[in-house]
Amino acid sequence: MGFDVTFHSISEAELEKYVFDVLNDPSCAEHRAKEISQGNNDKFEDMFRIYDNALLYWYRERKDSESQEIGVENFSSTFSLGIAALSGYLHPFWYSRDGALSLLANERPELKSFFNGYTKMEKSPLGSFNEGEDFTFKSNYSASSVINDVPSLKEWLENNKDFVSHRFEADGLDSLCRSVDYCMENDLLFLEASDVVVPFKDQSFSDLDNFKAHFLKNI
Repeated sequence: MGFDVTFHSISEAELEKYVFDVLNDPSCAEHRAKEISQGNNDKFEDMFRIYDNALLYWYRERKDSESQEIGVENFSSTFSLGIAALSGYLHPFWYSRDGALSLLANERPELKSFFNGYTKMEKSPLGSFNEGEDFTFKSNYSASSVINDVPSLKEWLENNKDFVSHRFEADGLDSLCRSVDYCMENDLLFLEASDVVVPFKDQSFSDLDNFKAHFLKNI
């Protein structure tokens, strides 16, 4: 089926405020959802659903929607995917068909070293979960963890232009570069996901008002 990839961003402060704080104190979920949705009731309901049906459920039950214990096999399809969906309500995110850093990591293993796990972050309440040591995404409906050192990622991309350009479609590579530049300009962390938005199914788990894609002609 391929991968409908999106490139996202979030700040360390936003990650703490809108994810870690809510996991530590679920009573603030409604207030945080109202902050993010800024008076838009549809967006508030969507955001609250991300909290109540996803992040908080997984944290409380320690199981995914299929009652599988959350660990190495499904951390990226639960918490990482939920965080990616949430980040799309905070910042613009860009589309790429079948092009992602995660999908290049087997050929270029050094890419894995750019990603930092959520369970290992300071102030993270997720430390009791086993996220493994590979923080890229590997399947549909999953997401990576974050890249903190975005300038080093940009340098890697510039030093490996030929390799990357042969593995990305032109539009997807442009989306990646725009996302990386946006992160650098705003001092944000970078992350990527698969199937947060699936255009041919008209399916989205994030804020389409922030969705940027060449086929939409909004880039």
